[in-house]
Amino acid sequence: MTIGLVGGASSVFMSVAAVSSSDVWAVGTYFDGAGSPRPLAQHWDGLQWNMVLPVVGGTGSTFVGVVAIASNSLWSVGSFNDSAGIVYPLAEHYAP
Repeated sequence: MTIGLVGGASSVFMSVAAVSSSDVWAVGTYFDGAGSPRPLAQHWDGLQWNMVLPVVGGTGSTFVGVVAIASNSLWSVGSFNDSAGIVYPLAEHYAP
């Protein structure tokens, strides 16, 4: 599902997890101004989508899955490329 513009280019959700109708998490990819994929994580609070996690990993980073254990425990997974182009797994835990 396309969600509009983030970071100057198009964005795509790859996975969604909901704790409740006002606590929904979505992860995927956005493309920065140079066209490089970056990981995207957003939270629906019942009124609007908000960017939650900072950009992590290197060029070519993306999130492809998310699970919400509880409102204060979210795991997202994906991959990132290092400067040599080698692909590595990426896992992030969000616990505010």
